[in-house]
Amino acid sequence: MNQIQNEKKKKFIFDIIKMSGIVHVGVLYTTFLVLGSVFIDNLFSKFGTSVDKLEETPLWKIILEVFLEMAVIILWNALTRKIIKRVPFILENVGGFHIRKLKEINGTVLGAATLLLLLNDYKTKILFIINAFKQKLNI
Repeated sequence: MNQIQNEKKKKFIFDIIKMSGIVHVGVLYTTFLVLGSVFIDNLFSKFGTSVDKLEETPLWKIILEVFLEMAVIILWNALTRKIIKRVPFILENVGGFHIRKLKEINGTVLGAATLLLLLNDYKTKILFIINAFKQKLNI
C-alpha cells in the first residue's frame, strides 16, 4: 500500500511540474508573440497600405502585402519557437520532467492564432480582399 501511495505522490509532483512547464511556455509564447505583433504592425503600417486607403490601392498590391505579412508571421513564429526552446526551465529534470518533451513547446497553432488575433490591419486587408472577390463574382 505504501508503494502505491508513493507512486501517486510521484505522479502528482510530476503533474504539478508539467503544469508549471506549460505555464512557463505559455507566458514566454504570449510575451514574444505580443512583441512580434507590435513589430509586424509597425513594420507594415510604415511600409504597407494603410487601412483607410484600401479602396484606392490596386487589389494585387494588397494581396502581395498580405502574403508578405504572412511570411513575416511564419518567420516570427519559427524564431519564437527557437528562442523558447533555449530558455531554461527552472524545474528541468525535477521528478523526471524534461521541458523538451512537452508538446506545447512547439506552439505552432498557439503562435499563429495569437499573432493573427493581434494584427488588426492584417485582418482588415484579408476581409477587404474577400469582399473584393465576392463583388467580382457577384456572390
